[in-house]
Amino acid sequence: MINGNKKSIMSVVYTVFTLILIALLTVFINQGIANTAKVQAIEIKQAVTESSVKTISEDIKEIKSDIKTLLSRDK
Repeated sequence: MINGNKKSIMSVVYTVFTLILIALLTVFINQGIANTAKVQAIEIKQAVTESSVKTISEDIKEIKSDIKTLLSRDK
């Protein structure tokens, strides 16, 4: 009888331990996914910023060229 109780107690302990382990793994996996998403969002923001800077730089060059053209017409 005592031996049967020990087996059932150990079974409960193993089940609880397994559930805790699964919960911890789930939390770590979810944090990894969240961190990956954050990194991707940051990379997208950087790419958009770099593209915007390039576009602004090109626009400034065009404006300078247009101003030079207009100034040369006045002469």
